[in-house]
Amino acid sequence: MWKRLTIHLSKLNPLFSQADSDQIFQAAVQQTIPFGKPQTAEDIGNAVVFLASDDAKEITGQALNVCGGGRMN
Repeated sequence: MWKRLTIHLSKLNPLFSQADSDQIFQAAVQQTIPFGKPQTAEDIGNAVVFLASDDAKEITGQALNVCGGGRMN
């Protein structure tokens, strides 16, 4: 998804015309995700461990967005 987005942004935005995919990705993340970093497998794993623990025993039927504050819906 991000690879196609960076190609699209490099064609549309003159600021990105000389940037590589990683630079475009980092700029997009910093502009769209309030925490300013992409989420990692470890971030998702931490949420899964929490939901599987007794600390989450009263949580039912909820959507948990591990998104750094960004929203895609």
